[in-house]
Amino acid sequence: MDGPAKIQKPPQSPLVEATENMRECIRLLDEIRDELTKIGVSYDDRLDGYAAERIPELLEQQFGFVLESAAPETIGPVGNESEIDVVCRGTFDGRPVAVLCEVKTNITETEVREFLATADRVRPAAGVDDVRILFFGYRSGEAAQKLIAEYGCWLAFPRGLVVS
Repeated sequence: MDGPAKIQKPPQSPLVEATENMRECIRLLDEIRDELTKIGVSYDDRLDGYAAERIPELLEQQFGFVLESAAPETIGPVGNESEIDVVCRGTFDGRPVAVLCEVKTNITETEVREFLATADRVRPAAGVDDVRILFFGYRSGEAAQKLIAEYGCWLAFPRGLVVS
C-alpha cells in the first residue's frame, strides 16, 4: 500500500458552489468599498484644504474681499452646532463678513437645500450681521445652479466664481 487512503469530499451541488462563490464576491466587494471610502474621505479632505485657499482668492479677485481667516468652523446654537467646511471671515468695503462655504466634489440640488437650511440655522451664531453663502466644487447640476442663484448665493469652481 502507498499510504493512507485520501478521503475525497463529495461533489457539491452547483447551487451550493454558486452560493459560496457569491459570498466570496460580496466579501471582496465589501473590501473594495471600504478602500474606496478611505480614498474618498482623503480626497474630500484635500478638496476642503484647497477650497480654504482658493475661495478667498476668488472673493478678493471678484469683490475686493479682505481675508482675516479661512478654515473649517463648528458654529450654531449651543447643542445644535454644525461643522461648516470653510468659513471665510474678512471684510467687504470695510464691513465684517462671514462667508459660509459648502465644499463638495459634485454639488446637487439636495445638498444645496440641506446646506441652505444649515446656514439659516447657524447664521445667528456667525458673529457678524453680513453672512453670505458659497458653494464650491468641481461639478454642479443645472437644478443646483438655479437654486443657488435663486437664493442669491455664490457658486465657485476652481477656475472661478460663476454665479453671484
